[in-house]
Amino acid sequence: MDNPTKYEHPDFFLFLNLYFFFGDCETRVILSVVKVNDINLYTSSLGLANSLEILTGKKWDYFKLTIYIGLTGTLLSMMGILNHFVDFLSMMGVIFPPIAGVMLVDYYILKTSRKLLDKTREQGLLPDDSSTPIIACILGTIVGVVLKFGIPSLNSIFVAAIAYCILMKIQDYNITRVSHRHIKF
Repeated sequence: MDNPTKYEHPDFFLFLNLYFFFGDCETRVILSVVKVNDINLYTSSLGLANSLEILTGKKWDYFKLTIYIGLTGTLLSMMGILNHFVDFLSMMGVIFPPIAGVMLVDYYILKTSRKLLDKTREQGLLPDDSSTPIIACILGTIVGVVLKFGIPSLNSIFVAAIAYCILMKIQDYNITRVSHRHIKF
């Protein structure tokens, strides 16, 4: 047969196979996205309901919270919140790492809180607050945001760790100096 009809042409069957194959893949991708979003909505509504129940002491309706969270998420996505999501995550990556720097220096290098933590753990209490770690974390965050070279999260960790170490040494020196003054009297 020299002149194939349009349905007997091999490209037509190739087209049908590819169309159904990729159509099936598209359907699977869409359904998986719907499932992931369903799980995210479910877990966030449970988390919000639990938080609100703890904060207010009253039981909240899961159905209404799920609708509220779904509508809020949809509206935020329509307003373009994802355009700013990477900036938000980058900022969180600079704000929170200094806490780890302070904790590592305090526990492994200065070893100032081990005895205090053991003592307060026995009593079931938390140690008294000190402004020194907060100041070190703020300095680390500022340097991580302002400094334009290097990796911002690592810069913030290192600066917070060094600042905390220096501030604790100064604080320890001042406490020692004051206690020696009281001994002289």
